[in-house]
Amino acid sequence: MVYFEGRQYTIPFAFVDQILEASGCSGVVQFVDPETGVIVRSYPRGTKARILIDPTSYEGEATDRVIPPVPLGAMAKALESIRTMDVAMRLVEIYAALAEVAR
Repeated sequence: MVYFEGRQYTIPFAFVDQILEASGCSGVVQFVDPETGVIVRSYPRGTKARILIDPTSYEGEATDRVIPPVPLGAMAKALESIRTMDVAMRLVEIYAALAEVAR
């Protein structure tokens, strides 16, 4: 996670312990690799959210410096699928199924 303007943003795991430049542009926050000039990740700026997570930040191949994070387990996958649902569409059965996974 990178902190910028009171918010936390996920950055691809391959950039762990590396320096990135954060730029607050009009309507967007960009994180740039200063060595290559490549925009590593972009997020909307000034959102109500204080933590912005891009799940793809945890995907990818190992590098010579960093190994990828452990893939999500059954509980985390279930939580992720619930998180992406519209709240009005969640059935009570979803929570029962989640409780089963937690056992």
